[in-house]
Amino acid sequence: MNEIKRLTKGLLINKTAKIILLIQILITATLLNATTDNADVWFLLIDPSAKAIAMGNSYASVSDDAISMFYNAGGIGLQKKKSVQATYSTWNAGVKIQSGFVGIAIPSKIGSFGGMLLMHATDFYTGIASGISYASCFGEKISVGMTVKMVMESYALLTNNSRSNGFSVACDLGMIYTFMKNTTAGLSINNLGPRINVIYGDTLSLSEELPIVARMGIKHNIMKIDDNSLFVTSDLKKVFADFNISQNDDDEDTASVKFNSEIKDIWIGIGSELMLNDIIFLRLGYLYNNYMEVSGFSYGAGVKVYNTALNVSYDPEINKSFRFQLDFYF
Repeated sequence: MNEIKRLTKGLLINKTAKIILLIQILITATLLNATTDNADVWFLLIDPSAKAIAMGNSYASVSDDAISMFYNAGGIGLQKKKSVQATYSTWNAGVKIQSGFVGIAIPSKIGSFGGMLLMHATDFYTGIASGISYASCFGEKISVGMTVKMVMESYALLTNNSRSNGFSVACDLGMIYTFMKNTTAGLSINNLGPRINVIYGDTLSLSEELPIVARMGIKHNIMKIDDNSLFVTSDLKKVFADFNISQNDDDEDTASVKFNSEIKDIWIGIGSELMLNDIIFLRLGYLYNNYMEVSGFSYGAGVKVYNTALNVSYDPEINKSFRFQLDFYF
């Protein structure tokens, strides 16, 4: 009788997992042939993780820390320990940009809970996303998660030293599936939500849809001997981002100023991580985008002492910046 119950439970879990996977595949396939009008909110597209950057932004199928919820909301569902991550980076893209992320993941008997805060700032712009996540496992092979977050943009108005703000809410969906002993696959869809409207006085308005991001990834553990391991991971990411800023004036001599740039691009990343004695971590990655004609290697390393790790990555080709990340496990 117990054997029959076990088999029945296993069949139900597998059936549920296949249904969830099918739904996400259908949504992703629809998005891959879709366009998003008037989307910007560019800070949601910047990867915060030093570990992910070092591995070519390939993190959709990785599930070993709280920051994984940024890439795949299902990532925290397979974690066994509580974790806290904090990252920081700064670079110059015409203006100085500062970026930070803080996240926490707490596994429990009824699923894993998480929280995150993402922030990007320049002298005239601030973007903030804060959210809560929940992920649950179906058996030992599949984790499904969702993040609900608030998104805020704030622009400085140079004319009167004030700021214009815009708010929205968004949802991230994600799933990680272990379909072989040493291989996992990840699928996620981020930033599903209504547009943000920001008004600048009487003449300039900014209406933005959130940039939808679809990720598909796979991770394979090549070797694990005691506290030494090696894995490779690869992601395919499609971004839907189009923004339109318009300014109109009653004066016929003033032309309408419109900027409409649709980015229909696919990013392909591949990376690897070598762990030595659960102390030293060496990472290498490569990121490629044919539409934007950019590509390049990225590098990173980490040192772990007891339950604390410091990670750093360098991306010399695309962002030309260092990222720093602190990990705490307890």
